[in-house]
Amino acid sequence: MLPNKPTSLFEIGFIIVGRKAIFINALNNLVTHICLTMIYFMIFSATTTQFVGSLFDKSVNEVWYTSKSFYVILLGVILIPVVLRKQLKQFKILATLLFTSIGIFILITFFLLTGDLRFTRSTKEENYLFPKYSFNTFSAILTTIVAYSYHSNVFPVYNSLEVRTPANYSKVSKTGLLTTALIYMSVATIAILCFGSSLQSSVLLNFGDIRTPAGESYFETYVV
Repeated sequence: MLPNKPTSLFEIGFIIVGRKAIFINALNNLVTHICLTMIYFMIFSATTTQFVGSLFDKSVNEVWYTSKSFYVILLGVILIPVVLRKQLKQFKILATLLFTSIGIFILITFFLLTGDLRFTRSTKEENYLFPKYSFNTFSAILTTIVAYSYHSNVFPVYNSLEVRTPANYSKVSKTGLLTTALIYMSVATIAILCFGSSLQSSVLLNFGDIRTPAGESYFETYVV
């Protein structure tokens, strides 16, 4: 329907609306990526401080290596070489590690739920189809927004394909969306069965809190 062959949202906006679409898209990308970056930093710092604190028996912010600010700065430094990458295909190793880690995470949580006799799963009968609104609900919504960042990567994904055709992209997109849906549903189901109404906005925080009857952390927590 569009003339030429646009390769980005900026080009589509320029063709339809004009020059102002470039600034609108740029502003939208800026706000979206700032929000996503904040979410990543919040989750990473909270999870890491909790994990390190459990290793050294320290509470959050008690010492410098259990400070959230320290891990925010550390993550920012680590990501510098990553954000300088120009093409998505350069992230192949990271993508492989990501999906491998997710698979291990699902298997370990499933084992914790079904195979570790020390763990007591949630036994309360509650209706999980109707959310209970609180501040944690807002935090959970922010985390869920990460799933909807795909639209801004449509053209980068398409341009990184070896065979750039609508049919091939449709196949890749459907495979990716199906895989993502299965991951989200698997993690959500296992997390709800494990923790019930005590489930936090990030299930990783729950893993950091749980203790064995002897008061020690589960080995699954360290692996996760």
